[in-house]
Amino acid sequence: MLNTINLLTNHSFDLKLQTTLQVISLKIAQLLQAKQVTFFIVDRKHQILWSKNARGKDGELINIEIPIDTGIAGHVATTGETLNIPDPYNDARFNPKIDRDSGFRSRSILCLPIINSQGEVFAVVEALNKQGNIPFDKRDEERFYELTQSLEFAVQSSILYAQSRMALSKATSFAE
Repeated sequence: MLNTINLLTNHSFDLKLQTTLQVISLKIAQLLQAKQVTFFIVDRKHQILWSKNARGKDGELINIEIPIDTGIAGHVATTGETLNIPDPYNDARFNPKIDRDSGFRSRSILCLPIINSQGEVFAVVEALNKQGNIPFDKRDEERFYELTQSLEFAVQSSILYAQSRMALSKATSFAE
């Protein structure tokens, strides 16, 4: 019974985090006129970036897990710099495997770090493919930065809540 409750709690938490990130992603996509916005959570312990709100070409949700030093998102996670890439396939940092696996074609990328109060990158937000097949511009960068700064607390709170729920669940299962 405890295992069932733990499973339901973890599943419920995953859904809450996923729902929160989806809602935020949709709002950012609308404001930037981007085809897709994906949050990558930085997991320094396992040296990965993971996302549960990415979408494939048919709009289905896909899970992505990549090494922390891979691709555009990995570069942003490790350096903390913002990248605006008008043609990702001509950028050496771009990882085309994610496009191949998802069936999505990245034509332009605007990628920003979300930095916590300790100055560490804890998430990366990536906007893909501005409508009209035009690159993101400086105004998009400014708007994106303003949005991510105002969302820092909500995103970090969701992530911390998820991490604490997972730790509690593990502790409960060990106690059995």
